[in-house]
Amino acid sequence: MEEFQIVEKNTIYYEKLEKNLLNIPQPNRIRNSDINVPNVFVVDDAFPLTENMMKPFRQAQLTSVNRKIFNYRLSRARRIIENAFGILVARFRIFHTAINLKPEHIDSVVMACCVLHIFLLKMVPSSYAPPECFDREGTNLTGYEAQNDHTNGLNRSNLGNPPRSVKELR
Repeated sequence: MEEFQIVEKNTIYYEKLEKNLLNIPQPNRIRNSDINVPNVFVVDDAFPLTENMMKPFRQAQLTSVNRKIFNYRLSRARRIIENAFGILVARFRIFHTAINLKPEHIDSVVMACCVLHIFLLKMVPSSYAPPECFDREGTNLTGYEAQNDHTNGLNRSNLGNPPRSVKELR
């Protein structure tokens, strides 16, 4: 499923997100601090900034070192998440199209693929994941995700200004 379909308005998922029915864990306190930080979805500029979705500052807003560091860390988290899903998509054909299952069963499919992936990495690493299949420091290999970026052409969603509390959290 493409990432932007997950939080598209007029979907059950979006409705549950808006009504806080997704069982998202409660905010956690930052170690050695009194600041509570909520768990959020890491998104790009196509999505609105909300209390559930965290996106980077725009280029014009990068007025301080702290904001640049924030963008770097958020972008890094997003890349790691995208790479993990890219690996699953490249290995398991079930992720090439919409999964025709009830939403409550999708978690089981994803977990089964993750467990199978780890099992195969440990049991037959040379045939399942040869070194030439993965990027290394300083090199980029074009793979499934690089050739099939589903977010190209996605219109930015500008739903007005986010609440001040969300801006301060970021």
